[in-house]
Amino acid sequence: IFSADNSGLVEATKAAWSPDSAKLALAIKKEKEDKMEFFVYNVKDNFKKIYQADAPDVYALEIRWSDDGRSVVYGSLDVNLQ
Repeated sequence: IFSADNSGLVEATKAAWSPDSAKLALAIKKEKEDKMEFFVYNVKDNFKKIYQADAPDVYALEIRWSDDGRSVVYGSLDVNLQ
């Protein structure tokens, strides 16, 4: 999301908890790049990182979890965490 004067990204981090609050998904803008990095952490295992990838959709608006918390979508990334 760009600022009103188009000078840069305003919202550089997005986060969403899984339905059971056991996992946390984060999309974080890479410094000095027009790219996002996507992470999923297992909260119940001391915030162990269970997934990491570059996210091609820097303008994706939301992170969406499946009802059972086994998959998460961010832009064109569709991650199965089984």
